[in-house]
Amino acid sequence: MYPTGRRQIDLRYYMATSTSNTSRRPKVFVARALLPEAEQILENAERVEVELWKEEGVIPREELLKKVKGCTVFHKIDKEVLDAAGPQVKVVSTVSVGYDHVDVKELRKRNILLGYTPGVLTDATAAYSSIGVGCGTLRQSKATAIRLRPFIGVNGTIIYSGNTDKPYADEIRATRVEFDTLLRESDIICVTCALTSQTKEMFDYDTFKKMKNSVVFVNSARGGLVKQDDLVRALSENLLGSVGLDVTTPEPLDPQDPLLKYDNVFALPHIGTATFETRMLIHSMAIENLLAGVWGKPLPHAVQL
Repeated sequence: MYPTGRRQIDLRYYMATSTSNTSRRPKVFVARALLPEAEQILENAERVEVELWKEEGVIPREELLKKVKGCTVFHKIDKEVLDAAGPQVKVVSTVSVGYDHVDVKELRKRNILLGYTPGVLTDATAAYSSIGVGCGTLRQSKATAIRLRPFIGVNGTIIYSGNTDKPYADEIRATRVEFDTLLRESDIICVTCALTSQTKEMFDYDTFKKMKNSVVFVNSARGGLVKQDDLVRALSENLLGSVGLDVTTPEPLDPQDPLLKYDNVFALPHIGTATFETRMLIHSMAIENLLAGVWGKPLPHAVQL
């Protein structure tokens, strides 16, 4: 990992061999705006036809379905998008650590590779969510715990919830407890776990009722981990001390969303990773996955399907 977030990508490695018909350049569609430096790297890749979505915001669904036809690689997919793209799809490269927006079962069924960007968000995300005691399964858990240690003092405790003991628990003097215990005893809860079918909306009205009414609840992972209507209900009943959110459902929130009317809610527009160094590193890793998949090489940052 480069400390500045910049990576030197040797394009010759990714284009030395090809498992496809070289008479036709693979078509690549990138469904989100990249940093100019990252776009330049991709556009300099020879023997690849590149189309970039350069508009602000999320690409409209109907536009996505039109653009992906005949593509080899693109960003956000499900069965409908895969069907529209065609059978030649080799790889999906997502500019993120999470891949809950990708239909993994469809990829596995079609023998399509999936690339992601693990590990690069740890420091940037933890840096602004570093005042909590909480639960999680990602690298951010350790980074967050390390940063919060000075705030809780010698007698303060760090507890976490999960299916297994974490190998770094002794290093940060953390103790694994049952989820209900974490809810009842924590003064500050930082959510850093992945969004899966098991964790979807795991924070609902029943869980909020078990928390201290002075708790600081921080979610820097995924909006889908929280049942948002229940969060609003808990706030209306003064069940929570304060709430910090970098992720919501949907994103961005409507300015009239009821969550935003509470003075004890601090919401950010998913900017926990918005440093230039982190974004450049994420984009570079995604491009590495993309080019490797196009030219039939192992993905350097692959999800095991």
